[in-house]
Amino acid sequence: YGLTMLALLGFAHLKTMHQMNGLKNLCGVAMALVSTVYFTHAGLISWSAGLVMAGGTFVGGYAGARLSRKVSSHLVHDMTVVLGLGIVLYLLLKR
Repeated sequence: YGLTMLALLGFAHLKTMHQMNGLKNLCGVAMALVSTVYFTHAGLISWSAGLVMAGGTFVGGYAGARLSRKVSSHLVHDMTVVLGLGIVLYLLLKR
């Protein structure tokens, strides 16, 4: 969902890729909280697997944010575009 959200946030007239990425991360946290509450209430969570995934997500998100601040916004933007196009090509050729 990350690349799609970044593409849509490009229309929000934010000044830098870092702002768009921060807003994307905030939306991701909100979605995770809502889904956690829902699936907890429904009794559908495997807590052992969920906690491992939550830990990995937290570490990856923190490390990614620190790394992205060390490189230029233009590089982050360009790499996002390249990655997105690569995924599109892969999915088209996979058919």
